[in-house]
Amino acid sequence: MKKHHSDENNYELFKLIKQGENQYLDFKQEIDDARKIARAMAAFANADGGRLLIGVKDNGNIAGIRSEEEMYMLQAAAEYYTKPKINYTLKQWFINKKTVLEAFIPPSKKSPHFVQNEKNEWKAYLRVDDQNIVLEPIVVNILKEKNANKPVFLQYGDDENKILSLLQTHKNLKADDIARDTLLPHSIVKNVLTSFALLKVVDYKVTINGTLFKLGHKTQVEHYLNQML
Repeated sequence: MKKHHSDENNYELFKLIKQGENQYLDFKQEIDDARKIARAMAAFANADGGRLLIGVKDNGNIAGIRSEEEMYMLQAAAEYYTKPKINYTLKQWFINKKTVLEAFIPPSKKSPHFVQNEKNEWKAYLRVDDQNIVLEPIVVNILKEKNANKPVFLQYGDDENKILSLLQTHKNLKADDIARDTLLPHSIVKNVLTSFALLKVVDYKVTINGTLFKLGHKTQVEHYLNQML
């Protein structure tokens, strides 16, 4: 664990705090619940990575951690309340007799990471803007298949044609919208969209209001159709 003491080194910390909370940065005044901090760590690991500053209030004021116990709670969050475990690196910053912890969580090749909640349920989270949101099952499925490195079997039938035709005329649709407009069961829509996403025939974006699907790059769609037709 790296430690920084001098005011000169602390300049880097102040630069981070000045950014405010965002896609890659989250402030925590304290760690009083390992499960809650596990959600933030998993959200970063499942996205593009990020930093937790512990001992910093939401408004950017430095409160400092209460005790070294918070370091152990951070470790517990990463090892016992997430699966698979989350890798992170930790720095300590010392400012005016206060200690700030900086935990860096890199993007994970083992996503999706799940977090155990109070009901012993395991949920996956993703960092979106400055929020940690629960991932929809279809995105969990895409991430699982993507990181399993299994071959994607190409097929093109009525189900694929209905979904592709709809996306050719409509952008940014939710899976529920696609199921409704194509009259296909949700399970089939989930499987087809998963395959399309892995083949990059469709792109998806996770937002606070839901996951949106649209056609991928024209060359990817044409390549897929040329192989199928």
